[in-house]
Amino acid sequence: MLAVEILNHTAHQSIDHQVPYTLHYGDTDDILVFHFQFGQKIEYLEPMVSFSDDQMLPGRWLGKARSTRDEFTYHIIPEHKDKH
Repeated sequence: MLAVEILNHTAHQSIDHQVPYTLHYGDTDDILVFHFQFGQKIEYLEPMVSFSDDQMLPGRWLGKARSTRDEFTYHIIPEHKDKH
């Protein structure tokens, strides 16, 4: 999945040094999606958690969720919080 994202956002000589994403959609996508590495540990906001609990939960970043049409929605695998 990440390899395809990188290829879709990289200029290619075979298409006159253009970016496949731009050719297909007609606009330039935000490359900040590559701010995280695949599988990187992150904390994400879980708004459905009660106010008294910590809303920032641990997880691992898998990539941008393209099917949502929301630029800031990502695939994340939740992890259990360490209890010390």
